[in-house]
Amino acid sequence: MRKYRLQVYVIGFVVSISVISIVLMNILLAWDNKRLRKEITLNRDSVVLERINVRLKYIISKIDSGEYKRSQLDKFSAEEKLYLIRIFDSQKRLIYDVSYFPFSKKFKERLNPKKTSGELPSPGDFFFYRYSFYLSGYIDTLVCFYPIFDNYGRVKYYIYYVVPTPFKFPSDTITQLIAISQLVFVVSLIALFIYFLRRLVSPYENIIKEAKTSNVVSSEMKKDQDEVDFVLSTFRGIIARLKEKELELKKMHEKERNRADTIEKLFRDFIEGINIGIFTFDDKGIFLDSNSMGLEVFGKSKIYFKNKNFEDIFKGSEEVIEVFKNVYKQHKSSAINFFPIGDRIWRISLLPYFSPSSEFNGVIAIFEDVTEIRRLKERLEAKEQLSQMGQMSAGIAHEFKNSLSTISGYLQMFGEILGKGENRKRYDFLMKEVENLNKIVTDFLDFSRPLEASGEVFNVCEVVEEVIEKKEDILNDIEILLEKRDCFEITGDRVLFMRSIENLIQNSIESFLNMVGEREKRIEISIYKDSERGNIIKIKDNGIGIDEKDMDKIFTPFFTTKSWGVGLGLALVRKIVVSYGGDVEIISKKGEGTEVNIIFFNNQEV
Repeated sequence: MRKYRLQVYVIGFVVSISVISIVLMNILLAWDNKRLRKEITLNRDSVVLERINVRLKYIISKIDSGEYKRSQLDKFSAEEKLYLIRIFDSQKRLIYDVSYFPFSKKFKERLNPKKTSGELPSPGDFFFYRYSFYLSGYIDTLVCFYPIFDNYGRVKYYIYYVVPTPFKFPSDTITQLIAISQLVFVVSLIALFIYFLRRLVSPYENIIKEAKTSNVVSSEMKKDQDEVDFVLSTFRGIIARLKEKELELKKMHEKERNRADTIEKLFRDFIEGINIGIFTFDDKGIFLDSNSMGLEVFGKSKIYFKNKNFEDIFKGSEEVIEVFKNVYKQHKSSAINFFPIGDRIWRISLLPYFSPSSEFNGVIAIFEDVTEIRRLKERLEAKEQLSQMGQMSAGIAHEFKNSLSTISGYLQMFGEILGKGENRKRYDFLMKEVENLNKIVTDFLDFSRPLEASGEVFNVCEVVEEVIEKKEDILNDIEILLEKRDCFEITGDRVLFMRSIENLIQNSIESFLNMVGEREKRIEISIYKDSERGNIIKIKDNGIGIDEKDMDKIFTPFFTTKSWGVGLGLALVRKIVVSYGGDVEIISKKGEGTEVNIIFFNNQEV
């Protein structure tokens, strides 16, 4: 700061002198202007303006009558030594404009009736005007306005002219002071120009100095090389290096951009490839985007979800909407377990996501297909329920069987001493009832006790064919169609499996017993493989079907709609299939028939 203190003082002194000179010059000019105005006013009669006005009016009247040409105005201007004359017609259009002095365009525009604000000057009025030429001096003039009227008192011509004033500056001392002020001002400007020129050159000298010390080009200037060429060559070298660096940066940027694009593509492919549906919503709950699996969940396209919020998408599912609202309110993750959409069961996980500045941006909804998990859970619950029921009732059934054995033994003893007749018929009836009751108890014990698989490998198609062959004697007019598309082998108890198939075919046969009307009786059996579910045995009939209200009870032990049997057939079939990891699915409609699917799931060994 000390280094520049003297320079600041010098600049301040020069600027102060310049300002004082300008102020002094303006004060003197203002005083002179005021004095001249006063003197002109006091000596107005001595001014020859009246003579000029009279001559102007006479010449213009002669021009209007055609006696004079407009060149007469040029001669008049020269005789009266007018600096400028401008004539406008009644429409304020300029019709004559002659200037014998280089007045500025701005000054001329002031002498225009269109530019006059308010009322026009009084006829014959004039004002003093000092026209300055900056450093070359000034002239003192009188600017006059003289209108010419027609016979009706309307302005016919607007005339402005400028004449030199006859009054001079009487004080030589004031003139000398003004000249001195102007000289001081000019000298101050020159001093400031030299100072600032030095300041402007200083950076250039520093550039040359830095160029000499740089290692971009040779630090030694050649003898025939001037400073400008040396600086330019240095800058060219710097620019060349900068271009090299720029090229390197471009390559690095391109590499990083390609890397980012690759990562983004991998991420996008991953999102599209996973077997999980993903929906994204903004901070207002409006749908943003989804992967392919997410669209498959609802079976819709992205256009369907455009501009919809979560309440529109899950309309009617108050539980889901309420969980969404809690996530948006608390900004904490949540989930809905086992939510049905279509024919599948889904687990919906809601995760809030945030910006790098921890600002809440919206919610990600993840849909996981838990249909098989739900089915497995139901199978495990059914298996556990059946196991508990079997354990509870096995003891009771065993006692029944012991009592039936005793009754059967005594009846056989009585049968030996009975002859033919009415008593023999009653004996045979009792023995038949004991046998039926014994069969029921045996089935119940088979149902209640744990099943032990023998581990035998057998072909499903062969077992089904064997069961059909057994039932041929009771088919009568019932047609059985067997379609063996994909025969497969399973490992398990062949006798138990055959018993399950036999029960199902027997149910189909019995469904035709109470059928009303004449129609074709048909049982279709298909053995095939489903890519999603697994190996399937389908047994379908067109019998009387099952009432909708009974569908939830068909696997319940001892539930039956028949007048015979005890309702253990389907329960036993399901127990056998479930015990080996499969499942039984029944689809039926009253009056149209029933379809039973035995499903052995993929990667499931039976």
